[in-house]
Amino acid sequence: MASHTLHIIMRVEPVYVLAVFIIATAFSLLFLRSKYISKLARSVAANVVPVGYCVAMYFFLWLFDQRFLVPFTNYSYSHKLFLRVNYPLPLVSLAILFLSNPGKITRSNHSAEVRRFEYDRILYTPFTECRTCLLTKPARSKHCSVCNACVAMQDHHCIWVNNCIGLRNYKYFILFLMINLYAFIYGFILIIFPLSSSLKLAWSQASSNANGNATKLWAAFSILIRLGNPEKTGACLLILCTTLAPLVAAFTIFHLMYVYAGITTNEADKWEDIKALIHENVLFMYKPSSILLLKRPDGTFNRKLTPDEESFISSHNSKLTVVTTEKELPNIYDNGFASNARLLLSPGEP
Repeated sequence: MASHTLHIIMRVEPVYVLAVFIIATAFSLLFLRSKYISKLARSVAANVVPVGYCVAMYFFLWLFDQRFLVPFTNYSYSHKLFLRVNYPLPLVSLAILFLSNPGKITRSNHSAEVRRFEYDRILYTPFTECRTCLLTKPARSKHCSVCNACVAMQDHHCIWVNNCIGLRNYKYFILFLMINLYAFIYGFILIIFPLSSSLKLAWSQASSNANGNATKLWAAFSILIRLGNPEKTGACLLILCTTLAPLVAAFTIFHLMYVYAGITTNEADKWEDIKALIHENVLFMYKPSSILLLKRPDGTFNRKLTPDEESFISSHNSKLTVVTTEKELPNIYDNGFASNARLLLSPGEP
């Protein structure tokens, strides 16, 4: 029975596994966005992607080891041992992120989280209540409908681990990205050198039989597939690494840029909305202060001033002026890259 199962697995093509994974991910996303399914079905759909990631990653690592590394390469025993020690890293980093607490806000820690960040009165205003949790929203927090909780310094909900990324697990998220980037780049290097002679042969034959670079690439890939099992496996894994490495690299760079700027993904979206309002000349601010008001089409403003705001405006003789540039709005949460990174590495208690 075991040998029969192994024989079936050996016949499975990597491309088919990747296609099934993509289709399952698409269907799970549709389930997550649907309002007509039960909580149980939504929970099951949300876990399809991380489980699928684990299965796909394990399968591709097994393919690389058994169909390419062992029969095709002449890497030393110590190098192969080092590689196999590295195999669990992507799965371990995913498990850590999957099980981590992103910084969920509960009644027991609510008052402490309210004190953690000052309200900038631009993106976050005091006395705003979460309609689901029935708690006052701390600055930089956001309610996640999937996790059914408000999360401190919420960045986004990551479908790959079915968990929010927030103040307390952002460091594990960056680690997860870097380990995956390392795996794809290292895998590309390990595959490209043993395949170099086969790639040259395939490209030479493709160049003589096809016109156009896209056609040549497809023809070269088809020739590699026909050369034999190690080349076929290597070609599929090479395409996987070449496709995913730039995507993961771009995502990692984006998030490091957010750390440098002292913002989250959620806040980046809010700042884009602020830019649109500035462009429409409907955003007003009392100077000197950061008290913002939005002018409606009927000429009224979106909210009334609080007693504290009225007192501040009166004592400082603040004037209401239209905001003409984003530079007029300070980001009080940006304390420099080192301090921003230190906050994420060790949030501590407020």
